[in-house]
Amino acid sequence: MNAVLNQKLTDNLYLVRDELCYDADVCHIMYEAGWVPAPKKISKDLVTDVKNVIEYTTYDVAIKYQGKESTYKAIVLYYKDASGNYAANIVDPAIPLINTAAMDIMPAVKSPWDDYIYSGLYWQIAEEIREKRANGEPLIPEDAPIGYLVGDDQKEIKMTLRATTTGNSSIEVKP
Repeated sequence: MNAVLNQKLTDNLYLVRDELCYDADVCHIMYEAGWVPAPKKISKDLVTDVKNVIEYTTYDVAIKYQGKESTYKAIVLYYKDASGNYAANIVDPAIPLINTAAMDIMPAVKSPWDDYIYSGLYWQIAEEIREKRANGEPLIPEDAPIGYLVGDDQKEIKMTLRATTTGNSSIEVKP
């Protein structure tokens, strides 16, 4: 643990979370990232409770972003609460807000947003969210792989909107 917390890093990758919502019940998430100077000392607040850790995993991280590179070690601490549920806390000295991103269960935003909200993929994901909420199902299945987001199993489809006019003709609109 000390090997992770005592690393000398020059920069941190700072994340800013934003929610983009098209209508009242379906929101998507977006993270803006940027390099900021690393603090002289890593905050011990990254690790909240080590006495209840039942397992841990260390891993090597290599970030290449915006022309900068950083290589370092991180750790995941696994806990089991009183009701038997498992939880994890990622201790990543270069990405302090990584746990916030890891806990998100909303689908990611596709860019550009104004095109995405009119795409077939958006409407498939929105419908999946509505159905799961209406049925009381979790948005992310228990057996989902690490990093799974709602809609990851959806395929891009092309939407064709049809409007019927008077008579026997119709108008086709392809976004």
